[in-house]
Amino acid sequence: MSEQSGEQYPRLARNRHSERGVSTVEFAALFPVFMMLVLATFDFGRAYFEQHVLLEAAQVAARVGTLPDKSNSEVVAAAREVLESAGITVDESNVYTSNAGSNGESGDITTVEVEYDFKPVVGQLFSTWGEAFTLSKVVKMRHE
Repeated sequence: MSEQSGEQYPRLARNRHSERGVSTVEFAALFPVFMMLVLATFDFGRAYFEQHVLLEAAQVAARVGTLPDKSNSEVVAAAREVLESAGITVDESNVYTSNAGSNGESGDITTVEVEYDFKPVVGQLFSTWGEAFTLSKVVKMRHE
């Protein structure tokens, strides 16, 4: 039957052979775009997670900072402990405090800011897109 259809309709048989490899070409054209979307989605999820961890670290550090018997270094250590438990490493210079611990009086506002340089995976693979940027969270609490 297929032999007859090839004889009866020679154009159909010829067109079927001329479309060989089209799906391979389409795959080769669309695969990099698809992978970029997957990596960008992955990076967005990582950035969202790390932003949440920064907020938690700033909140914990601000709570410690509102206590009158705590030092500034203890406030920074509290923030770094939360960050390191989530696999994020920051220097002490990335945690900013004001009126923390014994530096503040009752009723003062204790402010803690935590910063982190986020490096997207896409930016490490393709240097022209996705450079590092800074994630930051600020928490303010009233001193006890």
